[in-house]
Amino acid sequence: MELAIFFHDWIYNPQGKDNEVESIKCFEEFATESNLSEPLAGRVSEYVGCTITHTLPSRDGDAGGEPDGDLCLFLDFDLEVLSRSDADYSLYAARIRQEYGHFAEADYCAGRIKVLGTFLDRERLYFSTLFHEMYEKIARENLRAEIAMLEGKLRDLKEAS
Repeated sequence: MELAIFFHDWIYNPQGKDNEVESIKCFEEFATESNLSEPLAGRVSEYVGCTITHTLPSRDGDAGGEPDGDLCLFLDFDLEVLSRSDADYSLYAARIRQEYGHFAEADYCAGRIKVLGTFLDRERLYFSTLFHEMYEKIARENLRAEIAMLEGKLRDLKEAS
């Protein structure tokens, strides 16, 4: 898990489309140079790959089986920011807007609403029981509040034009 945490955003470019894939390539180079075992390297690559969709992999013959607890926590750590206090979440949202400053306001709002909506549409944001029970509700409230704010901005932009 430590390697996955370290490498999962090794490559991060807000304008990039394949950050996770490029991060996996960097990790795999490191794994080869460091002679990491294939099972370990494969597991770390899988974990980082799961951050692309923030979903658990489906495993053949695994119906009803328990998901990988470490992977559940790893994915939950990556979305922990969604469950922060109002002030901290607002700061996070403002920083995301700065990262995507290359988009016009209307395009950013529409795109961000779509992304946040995909999270709200999920049955669960957090896969581990701990995160689900402690943080799911507040994360959903934060997502709804940000979507409402962005929708208000879109309305204001349309009225102004």
